[in-house]
Amino acid sequence: SQPAGADAAIRQSSQAFAAAFNKGDAKAVAACWTEDGDYTDETGRTFKGREAIEKEYAGFFAANKGVQIKVIVDSVKLLGDGAAIEDGRAYLEPAPGTPAISNPPGRRTRPISRITRWG
Repeated sequence: SQPAGADAAIRQSSQAFAAAFNKGDAKAVAACWTEDGDYTDETGRTFKGREAIEKEYAGFFAANKGVQIKVIVDSVKLLGDGAAIEDGRAYLEPAPGTPAISNPPGRRTRPISRITRWG
């Protein structure tokens, strides 16, 4: 059985990520990962550790000023011990009057799947 509030807590963590992203706050975005977590981008590059993730997002925000994201969580599957798999979609929109987003090239919608820890 699912612990009370687990689904809501996991969905809230995705919204916290989106809020930090939409502010262009690389440090707050990176704080959504564990200290030793890793992030794999659309090109297959993997960034290990919160510091590397922060640096990658800082570069992305510098190249894509005003970009916004909307995260839709389609499903949450609890694995136990405070971990879950979250599947959904992320929609990127460039700031009004700016060129298309440089990363990922030509894509605005991205499927997402992540293992999430909470609690």
